[in-house]
Amino acid sequence: ASSHSPCIRSLSVHVPHSLCLITLTLYCVTTVGFSSPVHCVWLPSSMATADADGGITPNPVPAASHPADSEWLDLNVSCELSPHLSAEDALCELVMNALDAAPGCVPTLRADADAGRIELRDKGDGVTKKSFTVGPTASGSKVVGRFGIGLKDAVAVLMRDNANIAIDSRHGSFTFKTKKGTFGSDTIHVKEAQGQDLQGTHVTIGHLGDADSLVTKVKARFYCWARPEQLLQTQDVQVLRSPAGKPGKHVGKLFVNGVVMQSPQPLHLSYNFQTATMEQRWACTRDHDVAGPDFTKHFRPAIASALLLLSVGSGDVPAKPTCEFAWKDVRQHFFDEPTAASAVGGCPSLSPTEAQSVASRAMGRQSVSRTVPALRQLPPASPPADTGQQRLSKQLKVLAALGPPPSTKDPADRPSSARAAAASGQPVTANDIDQLIQQFSQEDAPPHEHRQTVDRLAKTLKACSQLSVAEVFPGGSYAKGTSIGSHSDVDMLLVLNDIPDSNHERWMHLLLATLRAIMETEFPATCRVTRITRYAVQLCFDGVDVDLLPVPATLWELKNEQRVGTIAELTPGDQRWLSVTFSKQQVEFVKREKKTVTGVIRLLKHWVRRQCWAARSKPSSYCIELLVIRALSQHRQEPVDKRLLLLEFWRLVRDYKDINACFDGTPDGTIADERPLVLDPSNPTNNVAGCFGWGAWQRHAEKICRTDLVAFVDKE
Repeated sequence: ASSHSPCIRSLSVHVPHSLCLITLTLYCVTTVGFSSPVHCVWLPSSMATADADGGITPNPVPAASHPADSEWLDLNVSCELSPHLSAEDALCELVMNALDAAPGCVPTLRADADAGRIELRDKGDGVTKKSFTVGPTASGSKVVGRFGIGLKDAVAVLMRDNANIAIDSRHGSFTFKTKKGTFGSDTIHVKEAQGQDLQGTHVTIGHLGDADSLVTKVKARFYCWARPEQLLQTQDVQVLRSPAGKPGKHVGKLFVNGVVMQSPQPLHLSYNFQTATMEQRWACTRDHDVAGPDFTKHFRPAIASALLLLSVGSGDVPAKPTCEFAWKDVRQHFFDEPTAASAVGGCPSLSPTEAQSVASRAMGRQSVSRTVPALRQLPPASPPADTGQQRLSKQLKVLAALGPPPSTKDPADRPSSARAAAASGQPVTANDIDQLIQQFSQEDAPPHEHRQTVDRLAKTLKACSQLSVAEVFPGGSYAKGTSIGSHSDVDMLLVLNDIPDSNHERWMHLLLATLRAIMETEFPATCRVTRITRYAVQLCFDGVDVDLLPVPATLWELKNEQRVGTIAELTPGDQRWLSVTFSKQQVEFVKREKKTVTGVIRLLKHWVRRQCWAARSKPSSYCIELLVIRALSQHRQEPVDKRLLLLEFWRLVRDYKDINACFDGTPDGTIADERPLVLDPSNPTNNVAGCFGWGAWQRHAEKICRTDLVAFVDKE
């Protein structure tokens, strides 16, 4: 026995079985008292021997009576470990492990009704014997589990319900049974056999009754399968349309990292915190619920701020204040205050509550009901003589004058550009590559109607009386001619006069909310805003997906050298936003080699789209384009052998730590020693290779080079 008493550390007592309970109880009462917790371990006399000084020495454990017993390892876990959990809860725990094993990839979960069996497969590294220890086995903001006991819980619950469970991976195949453990009680034992040649982990569960119904219930608890329709998205939360429910019932769900948590308050809409903060993750209990105070502190501010960006009068807003729409700021915005669509000259005017809430959201993760002292400097409402453009310009300048907000993001969150982490078949010929390129060339070419829609949108925005537009420039892959058909968005740069060129965190959300309202007011029949990101309004205009990115004319009109010097003096956040001002020069650089490399670039983009990528590991389109041009410069011949060009590209990726691609430019001193280095030809301060992790891409490249492109063609 042991207690927290400072004077008593331990006690060893050797007594007959019949007196054991009485002796220990008297000791606890007379010496320790009931207020101090006491932990007791009882060993029968067959397992321990009394020492001369009164201590106890455990006897050696006798050899197993049956040779096969030595193959079973005692997990020291009882089937009654979590009596409150059901088979549905157990299966959810296994699914969460699968999501953690391969972030970004949806596991396979299916039921075989005839056999009464459920199968779960993921694309991770595979379960090992270490996975059965108690304690966290993964980390990171996107990891679903954090307690490290989910797998043990799941196995215990399933075996309690007399289900058969088998877990297979390349590291080992594991089966389970219940037998007498080290201390004489029934515990779960695991037996390991040789692993199988397969990817990830395969879990097979039998004898579970209605397997179809169970799988349906489990899938409803995960965002990756439920997939509710998205109304809008901020950098913190997705706002989702709730599924149809019974009249008068609120069926909104709270997803945290894609898993349903029990909300302490009823919700009208659903919300997914797809990149939950550490505080939000710790607010979620093992039973997948969130306590009321934690919900108010860590979730409600982001939800309320996002709701202020919903269109007033939307069919998703209830007819009267209820659930989250009854919160003070949200209720004032939708039911008490003037609507965001009311404006002088047609430009949306934000109510004081909305302006404060939206600006508060732009300044970081703060409660929208919390007063922000700096915002009291906002000017009074503009007189009627002011145009909508003038009023918006004044508001943005006042917010920009407040300076950069306090940093809320750890610089370590940005992935290091130098982070590192087989098969055989028929040879791939140059003709095979040409056929693949030809196969995709027709579907990748934007249709004539697509281009007409983009041109019409550009002309409409240029002539919009609600905005002072200097230029509209369609950029990105669309302008370079390397887009992959319907799978690419159009980056539409909206060059605006009279907007600040610094401290965008203060005012960008106000500008984006205004742009959203203008687009929905001016084009109610053809425009649907789908999301608001940190720098852009994402919308669907007449069937074409467009990213609308506001850019200050003061920087857009500068010469390239002047622009580089001006941006270098700004904060890192402003530099990331203003990197789009180099779009015109980037487009011109890629288009010089367009006829030679377009097909290869599109083929590589198709390959990237078909893979599963973890967070921040997907290579950027611009990096792919520049690396293909780099490979072309090292393998110049006429006509270009596209097979050899692809091989050279994948060798560059395989040996990425040696990449030093500067394209006749001179990198800025701050990035000159970085490896890999893929210099943006238009911006010497931008290392295009530094915005994602290379480990997964390199592993793909090693396999593709080893198989002489066979693995690449098989994926295509």
